[in-house]
Amino acid sequence: MRGKILITDDTDFFYDYQMLFFEKSFDYIIVLYNDNLIEKLNNKKDFTDSINYQEKFLTYDQDALEILNHIKDNVDNIFDKIEYVELDIDFNDILTFLDNNPYFKNKKIIFRELDEDKYNEIERKYSDIIDNLFVYDSGNDTIKPLKSTKKAVNKIDELVYNIKAYNLSVIEQVMYAYDIVKNKKYKIENANEAPYISRDFNDALLGDKIVCVGYARILKKILDNLNIPNEIVELYSKNDGHARNIVYINDSKYDIDGVYYFDASFDSLNEKYNLSLYRYFAKTSDELMEFDKCKNYYNSFIPEYNLSINNELRMIFNSDNIVNKVLDNSSHEISVFRTVNTMTKLVTNENLFDYYKILYNALNKEELVKKFDYISSL
Repeated sequence: MRGKILITDDTDFFYDYQMLFFEKSFDYIIVLYNDNLIEKLNNKKDFTDSINYQEKFLTYDQDALEILNHIKDNVDNIFDKIEYVELDIDFNDILTFLDNNPYFKNKKIIFRELDEDKYNEIERKYSDIIDNLFVYDSGNDTIKPLKSTKKAVNKIDELVYNIKAYNLSVIEQVMYAYDIVKNKKYKIENANEAPYISRDFNDALLGDKIVCVGYARILKKILDNLNIPNEIVELYSKNDGHARNIVYINDSKYDIDGVYYFDASFDSLNEKYNLSLYRYFAKTSDELMEFDKCKNYYNSFIPEYNLSINNELRMIFNSDNIVNKVLDNSSHEISVFRTVNTMTKLVTNENLFDYYKILYNALNKEELVKKFDYISSL
């Protein structure tokens, strides 16, 4: 069975009673909190007790129970069977952990995304195990070798340096970045190739295969490094899917203050149009809504957005049972709140409201609606 240890200092992720998680990429993940790592590694009874505790909640899941039994049967040598160790901890703690636990250098080590200087330090310090070092980057669906990740990071840094050199305004910087991305020719992977090579940031940037997700991820990386607020919007239909970028533009030079969509994939070079296009540059929601409707696209980024969302928000605030609707995680109202918060965070980097204030009736509802009226008008 394919296992991974995740060493983290994220207290929001970690629960004292829960050491075991499951995800698609691995059969199981053993989660260890950094502060009491050695204790957890050595205390087999504590480890077994934690697994037994979880077993009570998994009686309905035969696959999970099979994995738990496998782990319990191999507690004494479970770490020998682990293939990967993911280090989601402070950079200095990473260095300390690897120095203090040379046993784990024989495993495949996964880092979270780092800056160029830290990649260089790791490469120098652990050159003898460089082929065992991997990186999980938010722009990739799969882990990537540290060497190729560093190459991709360096490429983005170079592009950003060139853009900044011209002292451009915000929309000019976005156009420069858009030109770079859309000038890659759309090309889907071959039937015998992995689908991620046209979608993952590393592969799409450095290779010759790229589809809509790849365009969106490269553009996001460049804009993130230019400190321009943006997100990727994923669209789904029954038989299709698509990705584009949504960007908040605040540009005093051109008197622009608004949220716009950018679809480098639709404007990219291809066999039919071997020329530069801007048909999908800086489009409003209204401009794309009809197109998306024809495709039956579902917008997973702001699923409840519509032209009357402001009035809908007022109606929810004025309803009698708002607290019960917030407590129901599957309710339409909670989906509206998430959409509103997502739109607000793109512009202000903050959520418009939190659910606790709703529960305790501590919201100034009229003030919040006025704020959202402004944000949704952008």
